[in-house]
Amino acid sequence: MRVLLPCLVFLSLMPPPASAQEFLPAPELAARSINDHPLVARAEAALRAATADARRLAAGDHEFVAAAGYTRRDIEGDRRYDEWEGSISRAFRLPGKAGLDRRAGVLGITAQENALDDARHQTALKLADVWMAWVGAEAHAHLDAEDVRAWEQEQAAMARRVALRDAAPLDLDRIGAGLALARTAAVRSAGQAHVARMALTREFPGLSLPKDAPRPKDPALPERGLSAWFDVIVARSHELHFAEAEAERQAVLARRQALDRWADPSVGVRVFSERGGAENGVGLFLSVPLGGPHRRALADRALAEASAAVVDLEMTRREIEGVAERDIAEVESSFSAWQHARQALDAGERAFVRTRRGYALGDIDLADLLTLRRQQQELARAELQARIDANVALLKLRIDAHELWLQPHKDHPDEQM
Repeated sequence: MRVLLPCLVFLSLMPPPASAQEFLPAPELAARSINDHPLVARAEAALRAATADARRLAAGDHEFVAAAGYTRRDIEGDRRYDEWEGSISRAFRLPGKAGLDRRAGVLGITAQENALDDARHQTALKLADVWMAWVGAEAHAHLDAEDVRAWEQEQAAMARRVALRDAAPLDLDRIGAGLALARTAAVRSAGQAHVARMALTREFPGLSLPKDAPRPKDPALPERGLSAWFDVIVARSHELHFAEAEAERQAVLARRQALDRWADPSVGVRVFSERGGAENGVGLFLSVPLGGPHRRALADRALAEASAAVVDLEMTRREIEGVAERDIAEVESSFSAWQHARQALDAGERAFVRTRRGYALGDIDLADLLTLRRQQQELARAELQARIDANVALLKLRIDAHELWLQPHKDHPDEQM
C-alpha cells in the first residue's frame, strides 16, 4: 500500500489544545523581573529626587544670612579707634507663596509616582514582546523540526520501496527535495529561536527560562466585552495621570512665579560698636528687592510652560485613547484571523487525508500529493503565527488595562465590568 505520510504528521502540526499549560512566566517571577529592569530603577531614582525636591519647596529657598565687619579708624588730631558691626537677617515668603510651593512639591511626587508606574507598564510591554518572540520562535522551530522528522521517515520508507522495485527512483528524488527544503526551514527557525532566547535573557537576565519554551495556547476572548475595555485602559493609564499631575504642577508654578513678581522682604538685626566702644547700638533693618523686567519675564515663561503642559495633557489623552482603540481593533482582527487560519488548517488536513487515500489507490500522482503536503505545512505555519499574533494582542490589551503583572491606578479601583 503506497502511503506517503502517516496521520501522525498532522498531529504534530496541529496546535496544542486550549487546556495546554500557561505559556507566560509566573506572575511573581515576571513582577520581580519588571522591578529589576533599568527603566524602573531610573524612575525610582526620579521619584526619590521629586521627594527631596518637595522637601526643598516646603522649606523654601530663604536662609539666615550672618554678616560681620571690622574697621580700624584713624582720626587726624585724635587717636585710632577699633570699630565693628554684625548683623543677621532672613527673607520671608509673602503670604500665599509657601502654600503654592508645598502644593507644587506634592504634585511633583504624584507625577513621578505615576511615571514610575508607567515605567513598570512599559517594561511589562517589553517583557511580553520579547517573551512572545521567544515562545513564537521556539514554536516555529518545533513545527519545522517535526516536519523534518516526518520527511525523513518517508524518505526511509520510499528508499525501501525503491530497493524492492516497488517505486521509481524519481519518487525518492522528489521526497529528497522536499526533505532538503524542510531542513532549510528548520535550520533557519532554530537560529531565530536561539537569537530570540538570547534577546530575552539579555533584556531580563533575572528571568529563569525553562529548557523548552511553553507552547502558545489557543487564544480566547476575555469575558468583558471588547467595547468596555476602552474606558478601562484610559482610566488606568499612568501616563495620562502623569500628564494630569504635571499640568496641574505647572499651573501652580505659574501662579507661584506670578506672586514672585513681588520679591520677598528680608528682615534683620544689626549691632555695632564705634569710636572704640564709645558708641554702641542695636537696630532693625528691612530690605526689599525691586522687581523689574527679569521677574516679569520669568512669570511670562512660567505661564507659557503651564499652557504647554495643558497641550501635552490633551496630546497624551488622545494618544492613550488611540492606544485603547488600537488594542481593541488588534484583538478583534487577530482573533478573527486566527479563527480563519484554524479553519483553513482543518480543511487542509481533511483534503490531504483524502488525497493520501487517492494516492494509495493509485488515483493521485505523487507530485500532486507532495504539493499538497507542502501546502499543509504552510497552513500549519500560518495558523501558528496567527495564534501567536492573537495571543500577543490579548496580552497587550491586558497589560494596557493593568490586569496583568501591574496594579490599577489607585484612584480607579479594579471594578468588574
